[in-house]
Amino acid sequence: MLAAVLALLAAPVVTPGQDAHYRLDNGLEVILRHDRRAPLVAVRLRVHAGSVDDPRGRSGLAHVVEHVAHEGSTHVDRGRRETLEYVLSAHANNAETGFYSTEYYYTAPAQATEHVLWIEADRLGFVRGQHGEPTLAGVRRIVLNERRQRAEQDPLARLEIQALAALFPAGHPYHGAIIGSAEDLAAATIADVDAFLGEHVHPGNATLVLVGDLPAETPAWIERHFGGLPAQPRPAARTVPRVTRPRELRIAAEQPVGAAPAVLMAWPSPALDEDGDAAADVLAEALERGGYVRLARAEGPPEAAEFQATQRSLPHQSVFFVRVIGRVGGEPTRLVAEVDRVLSQVAAGALAEPAVRRARLRLARAHRSAQQDLQDRAALLAAEAAAGKRLGGGQDVDEWMAVTPAEVARFAREALRPEARVAVLAEGER
Repeated sequence: MLAAVLALLAAPVVTPGQDAHYRLDNGLEVILRHDRRAPLVAVRLRVHAGSVDDPRGRSGLAHVVEHVAHEGSTHVDRGRRETLEYVLSAHANNAETGFYSTEYYYTAPAQATEHVLWIEADRLGFVRGQHGEPTLAGVRRIVLNERRQRAEQDPLARLEIQALAALFPAGHPYHGAIIGSAEDLAAATIADVDAFLGEHVHPGNATLVLVGDLPAETPAWIERHFGGLPAQPRPAARTVPRVTRPRELRIAAEQPVGAAPAVLMAWPSPALDEDGDAAADVLAEALERGGYVRLARAEGPPEAAEFQATQRSLPHQSVFFVRVIGRVGGEPTRLVAEVDRVLSQVAAGALAEPAVRRARLRLARAHRSAQQDLQDRAALLAAEAAAGKRLGGGQDVDEWMAVTPAEVARFAREALRPEARVAVLAEGER
């Protein structure tokens, strides 16, 4: 009796019409945010499993599982789901797999909320054991075609895959492409799919986010459709070792990216929310929005016709990318030399407070603008919850706004040393 009373006291009290963040008894994390500007609801189911959870020899399995789940579940086969989507005007139905998560999402009219919750609950609890080798064969064809389009036929994507494969050794979860190798995709079996579903796809390893014009019955619907799914402990996180490079590695690109030369550089960098992560974001923004050209121009016309920098923040170790495309007739080695000159200036403090301030403000403005879209806001809330941040976007903005020019210079000195990187060099087409 006492145990029942304590359990009742511990259960979250969800007031209809109010924002909420709570867990069901089976472990499902739920985030509700009301936004009544339009009669729409964004529903996002984040499963905390991605390519880092692919077993050895089965790269791309998490992405394959995403596609198998799209083929239907016990009570909602694909034909029935597609009919419901049409009748309910449930658009923006898609899914995506990353390093650490797989996310399924809908944007639908508010009156369709319960039907969408039913579809996602069935996807979370009733895909395992529902498909055989014929379904997997069809999914494999789709994924291999995606791989050809996104990885093999896109020369810029090929540069990134080469860089990651060189920066992280074989067997490391960041090695290669999230979509997997053609050999591993061909070797995957339906038993592999069901094993992945059984270990990773369940309420204890998922977050459900709803943003929009939520009906008052939404908490009750969530309990009705998700509450009966069996509880299961969250699987142990896979070990993701940090890598360092003792010396620079330069490799030739597998193919040109066009008539002009190109270089992609990749450095291991501080993990998500570690010291230096926010400074890396600010530096990338400052260089990409004019800082690189201004510093490169100090020694004459820039070699680079196009410059891009990105801090890809990840939980265990991040990657800082620089991509430069030169001018027709140029040499990739000259692009490398120019990047080194610019980064050495940054390390010496060449980005002063006005440039850093503009970068901070642009990041904060873009972050706030993204929250105007219901689905983007739902994605942000799911990511914040996974990272243990306070919800609402304020923590990232606070971290960016606190970055100083000295911190930007220190990041460049310590993280962006030439010997710490991999550089993929592509000659221009002759």
